[in-house]
Amino acid sequence: MHMCLLPTKILLHIFAIYKDSKLSSCATLAVLAGTCRKFKEPALDTLWRDITGFKPFISCLPGCVTKKKRGKLTM
Repeated sequence: MHMCLLPTKILLHIFAIYKDSKLSSCATLAVLAGTCRKFKEPALDTLWRDITGFKPFISCLPGCVTKKKRGKLTM
């Protein structure tokens, strides 16, 4: 069976194991999300699962929306 045909629960488990390993990086999970439609949701779910704070969300906004003032991020 081709890897793309794996059920979503198995992909979630594989990506979670990868994220918890010492080899993991957020960039790799982001690349996996862009690889194919089957990987998109499980990879993004795993990537955004353990977010602490709003900084990662704010960094997704365009530069014209956010400004840095004295080292602090403002809207």
